[in-house]
Amino acid sequence: MNEGEEVKTPRHRGTASVSNCAESEQPAKDAEDKALQESAKRLSARISRQKKRGVLLSMHSMDQLATDDNVSLNSALKDQIHAFAAEGFAEGFFAERKGGLFTRAVQAGDLTIFSHRLLSAPLTHMPAERAPEVKKLNKNIMIYMGDAHERSSRGLIGDPELRRTIIDTVAADGDMCGEGFCQLAKQTNRNPRPESEVRGFELLAALVIQVAPPEKDLRLFILNHVDKTKFDQSPSGALSLLVYSVLMAHEAGWKATPGNTLTEISPELMEFIKQSYLPPDLYANCTLEQMLIFERVALHPEVPPVPGMLSRELSCPIVLSGLCEAVLELGGAREEGIFRVAAEGESLKTYRNLVGRMDLSFLEVDAKVENGGNRRMTPFVPADLLKQLLRSMKEPIIPFSVYDDCVKIGQREGSREEAAAVMSKLLPANRMTVHTIVSFLAELSKASPVTKMDVENLALVFAPNLLKNPTDDPIIFAANTGAERAYVGLLIHAKLAGVFKLDNGNR
Repeated sequence: MNEGEEVKTPRHRGTASVSNCAESEQPAKDAEDKALQESAKRLSARISRQKKRGVLLSMHSMDQLATDDNVSLNSALKDQIHAFAAEGFAEGFFAERKGGLFTRAVQAGDLTIFSHRLLSAPLTHMPAERAPEVKKLNKNIMIYMGDAHERSSRGLIGDPELRRTIIDTVAADGDMCGEGFCQLAKQTNRNPRPESEVRGFELLAALVIQVAPPEKDLRLFILNHVDKTKFDQSPSGALSLLVYSVLMAHEAGWKATPGNTLTEISPELMEFIKQSYLPPDLYANCTLEQMLIFERVALHPEVPPVPGMLSRELSCPIVLSGLCEAVLELGGAREEGIFRVAAEGESLKTYRNLVGRMDLSFLEVDAKVENGGNRRMTPFVPADLLKQLLRSMKEPIIPFSVYDDCVKIGQREGSREEAAAVMSKLLPANRMTVHTIVSFLAELSKASPVTKMDVENLALVFAPNLLKNPTDDPIIFAANTGAERAYVGLLIHAKLAGVFKLDNGNR
C-alpha cells in the first residue's frame, strides 16, 4: 500500500464470528503493543544517553538531516521533490525556443539536457537587453567545465578565479541567479564527460553555499536534479549531496550550527568535500579522521566540515561507542569468554557490511532478533565487529607517535599515572576515543567473576588492536608483545582507579 492511501476495511457477513476473532486476538495484540512500548522506551533512553555525549546513534539515512532538536525533514517536502517533473518546470519557467530547419518549437525537456553549443538566448524569461550578459555567463561556465572550443581557454579550465567570477555574476540579482542555476543544471544533466560534470557540480555547490535559488519551483527543480546523483560514489555524487543537503536545510528553515556558517568554498575545501562526502569503507584501512568527518557529514550535511577540524575536537566515532554500548546492552557482562569466544552462527558478514557503511540501525532496538527469527542477537556479534574494526584501522587509535613511550612503560611495568600521562600527548579525538574504549573495558572487567575476562585477559585481546608496531620487523614485533599488553592493562587499571580521565588535569 502506498503512503497516504486509504486503508479499506473488508466487509464480513458474520459479525459475531468477527467479534469473537477480535476478542481472541486482543490479548496477543496487547502483549505486542506492550513489548513495542517497552522497546521504544529502551531506545529512547539509549538515544538520550548518546545525545548527552553530543551525538546521535543512527546517522545512516542521509535523507533525514539532523538538527539540534533531532527534527527530521517533513516527508511532504520529499514527496514534492520526488514527484517534481523537470520537463514540467522547463515548460513553465524556461523561455519558448525555436530551432531546426523549420524553426519549430524546441521541446522543453531538451532545454534541460547538456549541450556542447553555446546558448543563443537566455534559458529563462529575461529582458532582451540582458542577452549579452547571459551569453557571457554561459561561455564562462563552458570554459570552466572544459567544454569551450577555443584553445586559448584551456588554461582556465577549473580555474578558481573564474569560478569566483561566475558565482559573483550569478549572485548579483534574482534574474541572473535563476538563469545561472538553470544553466548549471542543464550542463550537469547527462553530461558525457565525467571531468566536465564534476566541474559543473563544483560551480553548483559553490553557488548554493553563497545564495539559494530565489523561487520555490526553481529550488525543487535543483533538488530533483541532484537527488538523482547524491548517492553516486564519485566526486559528482559528493558535490550533489552537499547541494541537496544545503537546499533541504534551506527549505525546512533550518539554520547552520553557530560558528559553522560558510560563505565561500576555497579550492582546498572543494577537494576536501569531494572526499569527505563519500562514505569510507571502515574495514579497509580507514582512519579515525575519516570516521569522524563522515559522521559529521551524516549528522550535518548542510554544513561542510573543515579539514583537520575534528582532530582538534574531543570526539569519539559513534560507530565505536555504539558497538561498545551494544556489547553491554545485549548482556556481554553475563557471557563467559566475551571477546575471546567468536560469534557462532551469526551473519557477521552482513553486519560487517552494515557497520562498514556506518549503519548501526540493526543495533538500535535492544530486543532485535536476528534475521526476523526467534533467537536474540548475542553480544558476541558487536564484540567481534568492534575487534575487527579496531584491527583494520590504518593507524591505531593510540597513534604510532607515542608507541615507543607506551612500550617503554610496559617493559618496566611503570605506574598507572605514567600510562595515563602518555594519553595527554594525543590529539583530542584520539584521546577521547581511547578513553571511550578503555572506559568500556574497565566497566566490563568488573564482571570478570562471570565472564572470566579480567583486566589482564582484556588487555591480551585488545593490545594488538589499540597498539601496533610501526615496523614490520618480526623480531621487534615478538619482543614488544608483552610490553604492549602490559601497557594496555595499566591503562585499564588507571581508569578503574580514576587516574585516566578527561579533565583539565589530563589534557
